[in-house]
Amino acid sequence: MPSTQLTHADRLLRRWLDHLVGAHTRSDHNIGGRADALVRAAAKSPPVSSTVTRTGRCQPSSASRRANTTGFARKGMTRRALVVAAALTGALALPAGAAAAGWSAPVAMASGFLAGSVSCPSATFCAAVGRGKAATSTDGGQTWTAATVDTTGGTNTFLESVSCTSASFCAAVDFNGNALTYNGFTWTTPTNIDGTNQLVSVSCTTGPFCIAVDGSGNAITYDGTPATWTATVDNIDGTKALSSVSCTTGPFCAAVDINGNALTYDSTTKTWTSWPSVDTTTNATLSSVSCTSSTFCIAVDSNGNALTYTGTTWTAPTPIDGTTGLDSVSCPSSSFCIAVDNSGNAVTSTNPSASPSTWAVGQIDGFSGLSSVSCASMSFCVAVDGPNALTYSGS
Repeated sequence: MPSTQLTHADRLLRRWLDHLVGAHTRSDHNIGGRADALVRAAAKSPPVSSTVTRTGRCQPSSASRRANTTGFARKGMTRRALVVAAALTGALALPAGAAAAGWSAPVAMASGFLAGSVSCPSATFCAAVGRGKAATSTDGGQTWTAATVDTTGGTNTFLESVSCTSASFCAAVDFNGNALTYNGFTWTTPTNIDGTNQLVSVSCTTGPFCIAVDGSGNAITYDGTPATWTATVDNIDGTKALSSVSCTTGPFCAAVDINGNALTYDSTTKTWTSWPSVDTTTNATLSSVSCTSSTFCIAVDSNGNALTYTGTTWTAPTPIDGTTGLDSVSCPSSSFCIAVDNSGNAVTSTNPSASPSTWAVGQIDGFSGLSSVSCASMSFCVAVDGPNALTYSGS
């Protein structure tokens, strides 16, 4: 792929911006237009250079993945698409479509806050992070209080991911290699745990035990008494860009990357097992993974597919959302999962490891792309689209 073309994540952002600024439909090879100009402004740099793998899948070059200001791992760019687009266009409230059963209409979060990631450990408490800010809700996502907690990158500070085990512990990571934790009252000062690498996802379970992953194939662990981030960065995936990690009781963790590979973590041996090429569908990037145990995980990709981990194998990708790119998935149990996509849909299943027909697609957010979803139970989930939060009651 020539470096003058847009990456997959850039195209997701451009498509969303097209709705906002009224740009006409263009081919992916046309890099002109108002939406593309906003993409460039958001990155403050030319497009990320890419290389083509032997399978034909485009991926950021290793130099781009390591460059702190110009390299955008797919997960981070997809999540920040909503944040940057809303900020640049002034879209602080978006028109809502007819909500699917069980979902509320979009509710504006704290003034000036644009969420890219959300975590809800209970039906009352949620935390969300976005462009240098964190917001918390103690009433099930109805109202939010936001504060600036990370200015390490100036106006380019993007908190990429947050994970909470309770109302008194959360961890968040940013695109500048920093991590910070929340104790129920305040956030710590950001601490660099990953040099100049771009942290894209963090997941925590009881302990607390957390693993953060970056766009350069590394994992960093938060553990011990008292818990601290490990001084040694563990390279688990070569130079590939990891996109998501999920940890559950055990602890057991699974991670996925933008090249269709998966990895699982064994806490007994403290080692990672690589599962190469679990997703070989054309141009697919694994965008999110959610695990409930060492024998059940669901991963989703940019082609609308889901894959299941059984403890011994990953199933083949199965289409659950047409060809729409899925951005996030959350499974509070092995009998319930919700995934959200970049077209405002929620895809729900009460038997997620079965056939694609067990997943139901519902429009919940007009044309707005949903960047993250978190479910505390089968009857409570929160999804975010940037400025808004939507809640699922299960009814």
